[in-house]
Amino acid sequence: MKGLKILFLIFIFIYMIALTAIFMSGTFYHLSRLLEEKAPDKALLYAQLSIKFNPLNSSNYLQKYRVLRIILKSELPPDRKQRYIKETLKTLEKAIELEPVNPSYHMYYALALLKYKKKNPAVIELIKSELMKAKQLKPYSPLYQKIADTYIKVLSGRLKKKGGVS
Repeated sequence: MKGLKILFLIFIFIYMIALTAIFMSGTFYHLSRLLEEKAPDKALLYAQLSIKFNPLNSSNYLQKYRVLRIILKSELPPDRKQRYIKETLKTLEKAIELEPVNPSYHMYYALALLKYKKKNPAVIELIKSELMKAKQLKPYSPLYQKIADTYIKVLSGRLKKKGGVS
């Protein structure tokens, strides 16, 4: 009888994994369709739903970041735009927390900081640090090397002009 219970629990576990996979593929399909239909607010709801359903999957946070980036390109009231910027940065921070060895997450985070944050010395150092992490995690990518080297050089020059330490 005990063996039957264990077998049943294993079956339920496998069944839940299968349901999760089906749900996730459906969610990403609907998310991409909504983006194609230019309905980013609905796509954001789908991205948030996928995070709620599986909060340990870093890909869900990347999908949410992509939707937020599209939303931020549109005309928004300043307060709403600031809220989305904060949410974008938090989303990327969570993706990095879940999968710190993914170079794309570090690169996206650095570029988001470059785009959305004021360039004080602490932020510049954080951007440079994230670019270096991305570069180190993907040393065989000429694109990552070029992006990181270019921005680090520009940011180092900016710090020197302001009298900061690079």
